[in-house]
Amino acid sequence: MRPSGLALACAVLAAAARASPAPGDDEGLVSTWVLHFDGEMRVACLPTYRDLLRELPKRARILVGVATADDARRFREEIGIADGRVRFVEAGDWVSGWARDRYVFFAKDGKECLFLPRRDSVAPRRRGDLAIAKELKRIEPDLEVIESDLDLEGGNLLFTPDEVIAGPAAVTFNVADGAAEKDVRSRIEDVFGRRLIIAADADSPLAGEHVDMYLAVAGPRTLLLGDPRAALEALDAGEDVRAFGRFPREKQLALAEAYDRVKARLEEEGFGVSRLPILHAEDNVILTWTNAVVETRAGKRRVYLPSYGLKRLDALGQEAWRALGWEPVPITADAVIVLGGGVRCVTNTRRDAAAPGDEREAEEAGDEGPEAAPGG
Repeated sequence: MRPSGLALACAVLAAAARASPAPGDDEGLVSTWVLHFDGEMRVACLPTYRDLLRELPKRARILVGVATADDARRFREEIGIADGRVRFVEAGDWVSGWARDRYVFFAKDGKECLFLPRRDSVAPRRRGDLAIAKELKRIEPDLEVIESDLDLEGGNLLFTPDEVIAGPAAVTFNVADGAAEKDVRSRIEDVFGRRLIIAADADSPLAGEHVDMYLAVAGPRTLLLGDPRAALEALDAGEDVRAFGRFPREKQLALAEAYDRVKARLEEEGFGVSRLPILHAEDNVILTWTNAVVETRAGKRRVYLPSYGLKRLDALGQEAWRALGWEPVPITADAVIVLGGGVRCVTNTRRDAAAPGDEREAEEAGDEGPEAAPGG
């Protein structure tokens, strides 16, 4: 039996919907920022949070996940900014400061989705993060929640409209649970509605790092990738990084070859790859300028970029982003990076695709800069 004309039309429309591009990490504005207030991490995170609250536009929506109402009070007192944009979400359980990892916002088939990993893959001290995710669904009921049996962390995933770029652990963690690699790859692609690209080999010295520690989406078919050689040039010029650890030259040169292999792989996938400094310490501290969040708001492309008080290296990181059309907004991250993450690690973001009308509306509302907030 041949399909009717109506059935064919519906099939074409359905295929077009599936093929429509979803926003990537470099597109649109961030409608909701999520922070997690961890009592043990708060001293390191507070300078980062303060900078973000000062720099985020007045229409930004900021949700702060806390374990208890008492933690919400402590956040208000210690952040030192009275800010009406902030709304607290109580977990009733321990909340990790790494807001990026336990759940993932993404767009698929015209819907905004919230990915949750399987509960038993989450350490007990981070299960409050999943409780925060469930509360987000209550606050933002249009989100489609996808509860999966995959063990994935948000810091190990980057999105373009057509691809999800991941570190090798996205596959190997799940294969270790007994699944076949081919099946794991297929399930990741099915969940996110994008083709999967693994940035590094499973035996690469970068395999244990989250992909956002060394790679960022910086435009259509454009990526920014760390380059240890560029960082060594700054050290040779006198940059003093001793406050962050020891950074042996031989380690940077050995890792540079691994980064070159990542670059070649991504170029084979059709991406343009620009470089910026990165440094790896003996004790696994990574000075990175890719662990950032970008948004386009009122026609302006801003990148909230880690800043470590390093004159030469911070300037090189900012210039690499500026060369691709982004306005760097330095965010203090010198304490939080020692714990193992940057600006992207301690934030989670729900992103809206920026339509021209939205940008005009934002401009008319004067939404170009941060809200002036009194100290409190």
